[in-house]
Amino acid sequence: MTSKTVQFPTASNIKKSNSMLGEFKSEMRKLTWPARDEVIRGTKAVLASLFVFGLGIYVVDLAIRGALNLIQTAVNVLFR
Repeated sequence: MTSKTVQFPTASNIKKSNSMLGEFKSEMRKLTWPARDEVIRGTKAVLASLFVFGLGIYVVDLAIRGALNLIQTAVNVLFR
């Protein structure tokens, strides 16, 4: 059985974490959040691009599937 030593937080570690928390809060106050209409516009752009790329992938898939079916039909006709 192995024994593990538990280290409790020291005063300096607590001060460091409090300092980091204060810096974090300070930085969060400096942030500027986008307006609602800007978020909606960005969301629409992302959804539109997803649709366009998805449609493109679907069309390419159909073309490849059609080409492979054509090749399979040609092989079946020629070699049977």
